[in-house]
Amino acid sequence: MGGEARGNQATVPGPSHSRHDRSLSVRVDPNAPDGFVVHSFCGDDPIACRDHVRQMCGLPDFRGERRELTSQETQARQERRAKAECDEAALAAYVKNKALETWQDAAPLPGTVAERYLQIRCGSVPEDITGAGALRFHPRCVFKQADNTKVRLPALIGLFQDMQTGEPVAIHRTALLPDGSGKDERTPGLGNPKKTLGPSAGAAIMLSPFEEITLGLGICEGIETTVSIAQTGWRPLWVVGSAGGIENFPPLGGLEYLTVFADHDENGTCQRAALTCRDRLSRHKIEVEAIMPQASGRDWNDTIQAMKDAA
Repeated sequence: MGGEARGNQATVPGPSHSRHDRSLSVRVDPNAPDGFVVHSFCGDDPIACRDHVRQMCGLPDFRGERRELTSQETQARQERRAKAECDEAALAAYVKNKALETWQDAAPLPGTVAERYLQIRCGSVPEDITGAGALRFHPRCVFKQADNTKVRLPALIGLFQDMQTGEPVAIHRTALLPDGSGKDERTPGLGNPKKTLGPSAGAAIMLSPFEEITLGLGICEGIETTVSIAQTGWRPLWVVGSAGGIENFPPLGGLEYLTVFADHDENGTCQRAALTCRDRLSRHKIEVEAIMPQASGRDWNDTIQAMKDAA
């Protein structure tokens, strides 16, 4: 159906939506009349959603016969899908432009609250990591709250660049306390102080320049972990932003070795992502090694800083 499955539930494109849409939830339920239950997050008609799922799965209609769409219905559906894809592309372009405008308005990292935050969290920021220009500080970055109102907060900004071309495509924002002593977990309705703006799939925050990637590369989920790894002398390094960024890391031309500095998630998410990445890239003759802290629930930033404290 062109969506994403987890357990007995999937999120898939709704009827007449683009193939990138995930507004329709389909849950397998043996007790339901059709064997499944649907829910549209954008208010599509439930009967239309159910019929859409049945058609996508090749199931017959309630009379035991599958009704073929008329040419007019087929054309109308194609027109609705084309419009949905056009609207989606326009929205993606708008969000990308907003992200890059925020990046342009941000200041270089040295001497800012964002640098102080990284110094507190990671101990120091190597000069070449600062010099790569992939991290900046914004004193009044826009964040959306749970009620859709907007608030301006100081933020560490990371620039996502396309891994294949180096083109800037999105930003990562970490809302900070005014003095840089930590992430802003106090502002009501903010939720997770770390948020992405723009299309970040297939992109990375390149703490080592794009041009330096030849035979080998190290990747991490988060900025703080990558900065801590950089203190050990490891280069080159990129931030991929999430376990999904690890799982879907592309087979870059010329790359022969990839080291994944995986978080030791208690639920195993990052570990599974690293294994999937290894299995997939091995088919492209790229050797993948996943390195993970021993302690459950820790990432490499936690581990390296604890080692420093114990020394």
